[in-house]
Amino acid sequence: MNSAQLPFELGRRVEQQPDTLPFKFTLNDNVAPPKPTKPVAPIKPTIGANWTSAWSAQSTQGACLAVSGQNQALAQNYWAQFVAVAPVSGCLNVEIGTLAWLWLMFVGVSGSTARLHSCWQNHVAFAPKLSGCLKTRIAANQFYANHTTTRQANAPHLTNCTATPTAFTQYFVNGFIAQSSGYHLSGCLKTAVSRSVQPPCEWYPIPIDNTPNRDDCDCACGKPPPPDALPLDFSTQAAKPDAAQVPISFACGKPKVIIPNLDNYMIYNEIKAQLADGTSLELLSLNIKADTAGYCWQADLTVSPESFVKVKFRQPEKDVITVLINSERFDFMAEEFSDNRAFGKKSYTITGRSQTALLGADFAHSSAGLVNSESYARQIADSQLKFLNFKIENWQIVDWLVPANVYSLTDKTPIAVLQDIAQTAGGFVASHPYLPQLDIRPTWRVAAWALADAAPDVQVPNSAIVSISGSLQQNLRCHAVGVAANHNQGKAANVYRREHGNTPRATDLSHTLYTDYNVCEAAGVATLSNTGIHKSETVKLPWIPKYGLNRAELGEIWQFNEPAESWRGVVKSVQISVAMNGEVPVIYQTLGVDRYMDI
Repeated sequence: MNSAQLPFELGRRVEQQPDTLPFKFTLNDNVAPPKPTKPVAPIKPTIGANWTSAWSAQSTQGACLAVSGQNQALAQNYWAQFVAVAPVSGCLNVEIGTLAWLWLMFVGVSGSTARLHSCWQNHVAFAPKLSGCLKTRIAANQFYANHTTTRQANAPHLTNCTATPTAFTQYFVNGFIAQSSGYHLSGCLKTAVSRSVQPPCEWYPIPIDNTPNRDDCDCACGKPPPPDALPLDFSTQAAKPDAAQVPISFACGKPKVIIPNLDNYMIYNEIKAQLADGTSLELLSLNIKADTAGYCWQADLTVSPESFVKVKFRQPEKDVITVLINSERFDFMAEEFSDNRAFGKKSYTITGRSQTALLGADFAHSSAGLVNSESYARQIADSQLKFLNFKIENWQIVDWLVPANVYSLTDKTPIAVLQDIAQTAGGFVASHPYLPQLDIRPTWRVAAWALADAAPDVQVPNSAIVSISGSLQQNLRCHAVGVAANHNQGKAANVYRREHGNTPRATDLSHTLYTDYNVCEAAGVATLSNTGIHKSETVKLPWIPKYGLNRAELGEIWQFNEPAESWRGVVKSVQISVAMNGEVPVIYQTLGVDRYMDI
């Protein structure tokens, strides 16, 4: 057979459909095709129920629809079976003998009288009928209507009576009082059972894994993102990447921003200062800073005397100074100033803060009282800014439910409430540089001991580092900490590192807002991350957006590739300095980085 020809007989016309395909896949045409295996029937498990219920211990209760024997008062009367019960019903119609009428008499003794109305007490001979009586004892009388006290020997029919001792009537249906001996049964038709809950104020272990990703996924890079949020950025990059690097990350654990490692960086800085009405200011120097312990940006601006006289400091005409650094905007309220004189030249330094300073004790009033409704922590924080033209833009810490009448707002300004909530969950408050917005961020986005496995936000090469200096702090590395609320509506937990056990322990944490286990875990992770060996690094960098080296954000994870080693840390403070070299602005950013050096 020609090797260029396939052994498929596609040219022969098939007059009748054969039992086998006309494809020769074997050398022997007599080989029968293998018989298909019989599919195995799937095992269908029996589904008994599609719900679950949790019950506490309950004693046996009946339905109280049918009760026989001796009973006491029934709060909710339905049906009852009685022994030797005379018919009691309809005491309005009673058969009587031949009697006269008795109406409207207080006391009267008569044999054969006409009518008596509204008698108070009367003794007669024969009286069969009784109507609307409260208590009656008679011998044999005629009609009685609207009587208060009467006595009788044999009472045929009584209904809705309060208490009537009679001869043959033992029990009263729908009566108010039935004399017997028994137990109280009330509302046993429906039993309200709540879900089983864990008793409060108990210790529950919360182990912390050594890996930063604790999702229920065996993937090497963690839980994959949803299909509509793939982390592939096809937009225009702010900086031109290296030709050997593709700005699409197909591997996990890679930084979001990679600064190219170049011998030289071309830097061109722009800076501008002006008032709200567009009046320009001659800026001589500038220092801007923020850290995780504060809640606003602070600035010191040095300007010329000609520019200083244009700025207003008094309320309500206090000016807002806008500073543009490489197209990034900062707004500061002009609050204080000082003058400087050197070598016959005079200048002024203006001190100010961002708009979020209005939420502090210098401007805002303190609140009072308790949060009187069950609310989430985010709701409590939002309520503090409801009428202040501020908002929380990003809530990045855990959120949890706080019971009513537990958390106090007394003597707390709005920013004090926000900081208290953030610090309870191991976070901090970050201010927007010019908008009235705040972010609530975690201090440790991942545990300190898991920084080596976390993806950094920015990777800085050694060629872009101006200088680094650091100081070492050696503290005891703790593996466990107790977290508990200081009231009986909260939670308590023992947060510990799974691979190290429960010793040594850090100082226990106690706060009103520890009312759920997720906030207990977040507080425990932050506390244990602050223990052990740390090094506070001060890193001076240029600000070069052209190459992707932008201003650092508080709480970000940065990696620094020094010649000897590469290390990662969390940004705890940012300081921006601007100096004028003639007409050319020189801009640097100095980062305070917390570096974990323990295990």
